Amino acid sequence: MIKLIQIRNCVINMEHVAFIEYDKDGKSVTVRTIDDTHKIDDVSLSDWQSAINAFSRMMRVSR
Repeated sequence: MIKLIQIRNCVINMEHVAFIEYDKDGKSVTVRTIDDTHKIDDVSLSDWQSAINAFSRMMRVSR
């Protein structure tokens, strides 16, 4: 099963993510995959929490 989450207008395939971090001061998310690093700017704390909640629900369903 492919695990996708959306943060603002970016859809992330969580199966390819090696590292993901939210910078609350800079309001950005850094997503590091095996091949590349992406930065998503202008992410509110509520956007970040929504994405994490969606991923948590997805992980519980897939077990």
